[in-house]
Amino acid sequence: MIFGQNIPAAMTDTNLFTVAAGHQAQLTIYVANQAPAYDRFTIALVPFNTSEQPENYLAYETPIVSNGILAFSGLYLNSGDRVQVSTNNGSCSFTATGIDFSP
Repeated sequence: MIFGQNIPAAMTDTNLFTVAAGHQAQLTIYVANQAPAYDRFTIALVPFNTSEQPENYLAYETPIVSNGILAFSGLYLNSGDRVQVSTNNGSCSFTATGIDFSP
C-alpha cells in the first residue's frame, strides 16, 4: 500500500503520512534524488500530538548523490504518529509504503 508520495519545495517541512486514528503502520520510506546534482534531505518520525524535535530525526541533512535512491525500512508507527520530510534543493521525492492494521 502506498501511504504517501511527495516532492516538497526546497527547505519546506512537509507531512508525508499520518497514521489513522486507532491504527498502526509498518512502513518503508524511499528517497529518490531526481536531479543531476547532490541534495540533502531530512526525515522525522513525529509522535502523536507533538511537534518535530531533534530526537525525532531518522535522517538529518543527509546527503544523497545525483539520481540516487535510499530506503529506510522496518519502521513502526502508532495512531496519530506522522512522517515529516524536507529536502534542501527540492529535488528529492519521498514515498512511504507498507501495511496498516488495527491492533
